[in-house]
Amino acid sequence: MVLAQVQSQWVPRIGPLSLAQLSHGIIMLAMSVLVFARLRYFPARYRFMLIPMACLAGSIFLSLACGLLNGRMTLEDLVAAFQVIYWLVLWLGIFVCCRDRRDCVLVLKGVVVAGIYGAVSVAFLYLRAGKEGSHYTGIVASAAGLNTAKGLAGIIATAGLVALWLFRERWRLSGAFVFFMCLAAVVLTYQRAGLAATGVAVLWLALWRASARWKRTGEKLAANPVLIAAAVILVIALTVGTADLEARWDDISDPQKAGSGRITFWRVALAHYAVLDWPAQVSGIGYSRMADALERKYGARIHTHSDPLDVLLMFGAAGILSWLLLNVAILRMIAASRADPSRFAVALAIYLVMLCESLLTGQMLGPHVMALYALAITCTCLSWRDRGRPQADAHTAAQPGLPHPHREADETWPSTTR
Repeated sequence: MVLAQVQSQWVPRIGPLSLAQLSHGIIMLAMSVLVFARLRYFPARYRFMLIPMACLAGSIFLSLACGLLNGRMTLEDLVAAFQVIYWLVLWLGIFVCCRDRRDCVLVLKGVVVAGIYGAVSVAFLYLRAGKEGSHYTGIVASAAGLNTAKGLAGIIATAGLVALWLFRERWRLSGAFVFFMCLAAVVLTYQRAGLAATGVAVLWLALWRASARWKRTGEKLAANPVLIAAAVILVIALTVGTADLEARWDDISDPQKAGSGRITFWRVALAHYAVLDWPAQVSGIGYSRMADALERKYGARIHTHSDPLDVLLMFGAAGILSWLLLNVAILRMIAASRADPSRFAVALAIYLVMLCESLLTGQMLGPHVMALYALAITCTCLSWRDRGRPQADAHTAAQPGLPHPHREADETWPSTTR
């Protein structure tokens, strides 16, 4: 009971903003300055990422400008818009700051540490709080002390996938154990989008391993993800049982209630977009008016719990087109690392986790969640390419009186400087 009271009451605020929003704003400003100062170091090979990022940012500012001109922009709209801008800026920061393999591996280790912390927190509060700490009626589930497990399962699953690849050479037992622990924690959250996303990622890795063995291209990971997943299911079934898991999915047969009513309010969201005038359909209506519309037509003031629909309503057709371009660009970046089969497979598995969570519960308005996905996918891909740096040229060569922006190559990577 105390835990529930703390979760619902302890939200420190400074003026109209929460402490988290204020800290995110300060970080975003600092990161914007850093990105602007080092933008010339953005790797030439991945500059195609700049186009969809700029388009998405442009659609956000277009929506804000239209809301301001119409006199309908609220603080809620600003906060939601800059939550997306936050992780876009941080993503740019990854590209301009992670310059070699050591930087990328260090970041990935941080992702693993975050996942371990999350997994341990989930397990501890599952045992400690029981039903009092659960957000689901009649079900013992853990959200690691957060007010929702939304996004948490994706973070933990991503950390497990990173560990599976990061420790493929040495400490393989550690990598397997971290993956096991993360999968078990995902189950104990009982967050259905996270469970589905993790299942899709494991299925992809299983298909990739089978294909790699058939083609004899190598499929090196710390452990067999399918065997680890099977072990998790067995341990969970023997220890806590499957009754809670079955209860979480018992509404799937009812189209009106499936996914906590998602299909219903997805239909409401699409119907509301269809009746907007064409300027609003192009530029969007912002978060506040979207939530108001769902409250009137569905009965709850929520977002649509699906990134495509959130983007469509908040930022209009310009936003959804930019979102699609961004996903295509991410896949292109992942495809560039396919010369290293295991790296390509894990990067795509992380993307599948992000995509499933994005479609089924919405992630774009969670800056910390999207930032971690960006860190994991980008650093996994960047640590493969030619030192993570462009060829030395007029922009990247060391200048008199200034240190070279890149480190010397280590013994495992060929130097690209002339």
